Amino acid sequence: MDRKEALEIYKVRSEKFRNTQLIQWRMNISIWTLLVLAIFYKSDVALDDCNWRCIGLTCVSEIASVIFVIIIHWCYCNMTQKSLNYDKALNTDILEQLNNEVTSIAIDYKIKPRSSFWWVILQTSLTVILAVIFISK
Repeated sequence: MDRKEALEIYKVRSEKFRNTQLIQWRMNISIWTLLVLAIFYKSDVALDDCNWRCIGLTCVSEIASVIFVIIIHWCYCNMTQKSLNYDKALNTDILEQLNNEVTSIAIDYKIKPRSSFWWVILQTSLTVILAVIFISK
């Protein structure tokens, strides 16, 4: 593939990276905002108290829904971050070849991106902290 085609692929993948990153942040902030609103709502409204020692249906449904939200958020963060890492690795590979002034550019679509395990853990742990605060209120 020539330099012009590689540059076009780089532009498209860079745009996809930026859009995915923007969606990821919007989703994170939305989930965290909803959890904070749920915490404030629960503290203002007189609901059955779930102080870690109840077995009532309300407390079980709260805990189950919070676990569900945490699992869904972790899966979402993990899949999105894998996509971002792949796009970043692919863009870096293309950019290195473009900067080397090579006439023919070979794009390796089987490139292995580096892991962002700790970034996913950080995002999910913020959700876990908010969920624990929600349950303990």
